[in-house]
Amino acid sequence: MNRNSIIYKLFGITLLFFTVLIVFNFLINRLFLEEYYSKQKIKSIIADIENFSKDYLNEDWSFKETIQNVDHFTEKNNAPMLLVDERGRAKYTNKYGDILIIKSKDGDVYTADLDQIVNNKFFHGFVPQMGNEIRVTGTSYLDRNSFKDVLKIIDNREKYYDEDLITNIHKDMNNNKFHHDLNIKEIRGEIIYINNSVDAEKGKQMSYKSNLLMEEIKNVFGANKFSINEIQDNSIIDYEYTDPNTNNKNMIFIKPLISYNGDKQFVFVITSFQPIDEAIDIIGRFNVYVFLFALILIVFLSFIYSRMIASPLLKINQVAESMANLDFSVRCEIDSKDELGNLSKSINTMSTNLSNSLEDLKRANEKLMDDIEREKRQEEKRRQFIADVSHELKTPLGIMRGFAAGIQDDIYEAKKDYYLEIIIDEIEKMDGLVLDMLTISKLQAIGYKLNMEKFFIDDLINRSLKKYINIFDEKELKVSCLCESYEVYGDEDKIGRVIDNLLSNAVKYSKSGAKVNIKTEEQGELIYFYIENTETYIPEAEIDNIWDRFYRVEHSRNRLFGGTGLGLNIVKNILKLHKSDYGVRNTEYGVEFYFSLPKL
Repeated sequence: MNRNSIIYKLFGITLLFFTVLIVFNFLINRLFLEEYYSKQKIKSIIADIENFSKDYLNEDWSFKETIQNVDHFTEKNNAPMLLVDERGRAKYTNKYGDILIIKSKDGDVYTADLDQIVNNKFFHGFVPQMGNEIRVTGTSYLDRNSFKDVLKIIDNREKYYDEDLITNIHKDMNNNKFHHDLNIKEIRGEIIYINNSVDAEKGKQMSYKSNLLMEEIKNVFGANKFSINEIQDNSIIDYEYTDPNTNNKNMIFIKPLISYNGDKQFVFVITSFQPIDEAIDIIGRFNVYVFLFALILIVFLSFIYSRMIASPLLKINQVAESMANLDFSVRCEIDSKDELGNLSKSINTMSTNLSNSLEDLKRANEKLMDDIEREKRQEEKRRQFIADVSHELKTPLGIMRGFAAGIQDDIYEAKKDYYLEIIIDEIEKMDGLVLDMLTISKLQAIGYKLNMEKFFIDDLINRSLKKYINIFDEKELKVSCLCESYEVYGDEDKIGRVIDNLLSNAVKYSKSGAKVNIKTEEQGELIYFYIENTETYIPEAEIDNIWDRFYRVEHSRNRLFGGTGLGLNIVKNILKLHKSDYGVRNTEYGVEFYFSLPKL
């Protein structure tokens, strides 16, 4: 293998990098992991002790809450906690194994074995729960380690004296160094704590640690291991402690507590470093095998990877073929600093330039096609507009020509005045058509501005209705107007034109005796105007076309309905300038037009 080749360089760099990485990781774990883990565990326990102490002093926990929080601390940190008074007597301790705590009516607290209740025939399958009221009879004695009353259950109904039981209890007291006299008593009270241990082995371990901690507490207070000032300082004292039975290394933490009433208490916590030592030892032995396996794997992969240097050439060929087929989306992803990398960059640059040029050409072609299509549509609209205007003008011109010729030839001499009225009426219609076209032209002009102002829409509606009151009577239309007084913002004249056109449209297309319903309605920041003419419908296929110029639902352009065919187109242009929400829809009873204006 040539030392100057890319394959050789890649193989050497890859092998060296991963070998150094594995060796570095191995040494870090071997030298610093144990110390780092220990410091982190100590730091975490100290923080939890501080939090516990703060909450214990400030939150005035009940006996039950204290036990629960002590158990929570122990479970979280796998470290037993004991709370003792200034003489080293336990106030609250961890309870391990299946036990329950009973608080009597007199306020005394007793610890009892849970199995003695659950398996006692006198309890008839009773399953104790926290908060249950309970009455039990048993022997009470003082646990010297915890300074707590321990209760051995006899039964729950009647007191009796069992000589064998008392003998066994005396024996237990001698073995465990209990003191004070044995007495049998009946306890009535509430179950305030239950510990039903699931992991028996863990319970034994924690119980052992708790007893170990209690012995050390006796040494601290009995042998004056620390000076009184040192213990009562507010900071946490921690020191290593070696288990005399197993020689396992432990860490003990002492936190002084001084309540607001001056009572002095101490928090003692013990945690073992044995799991850390075991874990570090196992990790160290495992890392040896990992290191050997990784070294072999790195050598193999480095060689394979170096042989893959030919892959960039294949990629360059694929990119070249794609470019030949005018596909410039494929990129040559080679970032090396050698000739292949430079060639890759040049190909990518050429591909980008060709792609941009083709995209520019494509956009220009699309724009040209759009312009041509838009010009076609404009031309079609112009032709249609001319045809519509011609048709609208042709009819009145034809009428006027016929009657004018008749008058000129004295054919209609007897009805001359009548036909002159017809001619004048047609002239007025043509004038209205021209004025409507001019109005549309103005509304569509760029820069046209509305005269925006405040006005009350109900006043505007009432003024429009007065103009049509005679027409309503002639067609026997029933008009309903539910219009509240709303102040809106818009061009009052143009909105008046909109309302007039919609009323005119409703009158023209309503049958005799139909209803015209008008109302206003507030919806958020908008005021909506609705007008509905009943017994008339628009085909759904044509409902979007009614806003077009000269569009009529009846395609015959029958002059029976009158109008210029521009009314709704004017309405649309005015409402678009107001940026209004407008539209038309078929309802259960007829056709409804609507539009909105801003509320003030």
